[in-house]
Amino acid sequence: MARKSIILLKNENSLLPIDRNRYKKIFVTGPNANNETILGDWAFSQPEDNTMTVIEGLRKVSPESDFDFFPFDTNLRIMEMERVKQAKERAAHADLAIVVVGENSMRYMWKEKTCGENVDRYELSLVGLQQELVEEIYNTGIPTIVVLVNGRPLSTEWIADHIPALVEAWEPGSFGGQAIAEILFGEINPEAKLPITIPRSAGQIQTYYNYKQTSKWFNYGTGKSTPLFEFGYGLNYSNFEFSSIQLSAKSMTPQGTITATVEVRNTGKVTGTEVVQMYIRDCYSSVVRPVKELKGFTKITLHPGETRKVSFDITAKDLSFYDINMKYGVEKGGFLVMIGNSSRDVDLQREEFFVN
Repeated sequence: MARKSIILLKNENSLLPIDRNRYKKIFVTGPNANNETILGDWAFSQPEDNTMTVIEGLRKVSPESDFDFFPFDTNLRIMEMERVKQAKERAAHADLAIVVVGENSMRYMWKEKTCGENVDRYELSLVGLQQELVEEIYNTGIPTIVVLVNGRPLSTEWIADHIPALVEAWEPGSFGGQAIAEILFGEINPEAKLPITIPRSAGQIQTYYNYKQTSKWFNYGTGKSTPLFEFGYGLNYSNFEFSSIQLSAKSMTPQGTITATVEVRNTGKVTGTEVVQMYIRDCYSSVVRPVKELKGFTKITLHPGETRKVSFDITAKDLSFYDINMKYGVEKGGFLVMIGNSSRDVDLQREEFFVN
């Protein structure tokens, strides 16, 4: 489950998976690099329990690598700038840095928790000096990977803009450290997609993919209006190419069915699993409808160069809603079907059909 739930959000210049021959000395730091917040809230662990932290997972998966581990206290509120500066000095002597930050959900440290039951927050930035830690490591000039271990989405806009590789691990459980390491070193090809939209700040938490067009007439006065990361988004060590959508017909009756088909090709060099997603938009309706709604998805695993057809049946169930008179059903008119690997407009193929 951990292997299938960890999401690769950014991989600039294919920094991941880590090249063992190129990056021999790897600096590892961050408050969540060696603790049990990977278990999440309402989890109790004893020293004899079989829980593998991130640094333990890295050492297990790549025993030939030279890991220089620099620990931090698990209490995110008491991080000291002097300690951050020391981490920067150590990192400067490495070939690569892995910084594990996020939140503290450990139940037995409830007074120090920053996430979990009864731990609401009024902002979504990294607690303490974690942001400063990431920036200081980045400023050494060595390639930097950030791993997020957290129970809620975080507004890590600076990290998304500057750090070349970003992994969202959530709270991946007792073997989360091993799963993270397997993904970082390419033994596992990430396949997960975001089940939510990640905002740029707490003031943007109303951002979601299935919004109404009328809610987006105006942009924010400051900052970007787009999400930090969109619903359904997630990268892979493979590359997938989608063909145009082929429809079985251009129109259907309110009781009929149309089949939408695309061809998906793995244009990468490794076998990978893609989540093919289908969205629908009602273009003209008696009440305002979302710009897109997820109506189907399927996972496919393709070898390099392999192509497969993926089809979705569109029925009345996918098109029905409560109209202006609160009557549930399908309205006649134009609909847009969109198929791709995320809810981002740039990732979707489009084709229009009609209900007569």
